[in-house]
Amino acid sequence: RQHPMLEYASTSPPARLPWLVDEAGAHVDYRKHRLFPSAKNHLTWRPCEAGGSRALVVIGDSYADDVDMGFETWPSQLARALPATLVNTARGGSRTPAALEQLARADRRAAPEAVP
Repeated sequence: RQHPMLEYASTSPPARLPWLVDEAGAHVDYRKHRLFPSAKNHLTWRPCEAGGSRALVVIGDSYADDVDMGFETWPSQLARALPATLVNTARGGSRTPAALEQLARADRRAAPEAVP
């Protein structure tokens, strides 16, 4: 776990990742390191564009983190193909103990009162 003074929060997606917020209501919250040029996903919310009732909740590491990888990873592609609402809390560099924290973050975001 990084020291909080070494990273800062941002809620606008990096310019190189426009697909993260191309649907109405989409939101990206990521963390950027103060010393290194890396950015890591904190939470990505992309509502289902077709109005479907499916939801895809993703926890994991960089393989599922669009912000860290710099391209649309498999969970984002799957959410588009289904179609499904995407709640992604995967974060590059995560280890197994972070899974419960990621799941709790996704649960807080997916709660009906939290949805914009």
